[in-house]
Amino acid sequence: MPLTRPWYLGLANIRGVMANVVDFAAFLGGESTPRTPDCRLVLTAERFQSFSGLVISRMVGLRNVNNLEALAPSEGQPWSGTTYRDGDGRTWRELDLGALVEDENFLNVGA
Repeated sequence: MPLTRPWYLGLANIRGVMANVVDFAAFLGGESTPRTPDCRLVLTAERFQSFSGLVISRMVGLRNVNNLEALAPSEGQPWSGTTYRDGDGRTWRELDLGALVEDENFLNVGA
């Protein structure tokens, strides 16, 4: 998409609604998400009135936080919540979509 940040991929018509599409890994400052069969587009709920989709590398399912060890609230990003560890030692982080779609950096897609 010309004149936009590298992580902004453009618009998609999803069920008749135009949605912004963001490469979430690139937004976080990492490499762009490789397009593979495991790649997914996670949509924000309509209640946020943002109509955005986050491109992610894969979906591994939901986790019950009652089965995880809470480590600490994440630092730095207002939309990044508590960090958890599962029984296998993997780290999980809550994502506050409401705070993300209101974040100034997320809203400012212009280059």
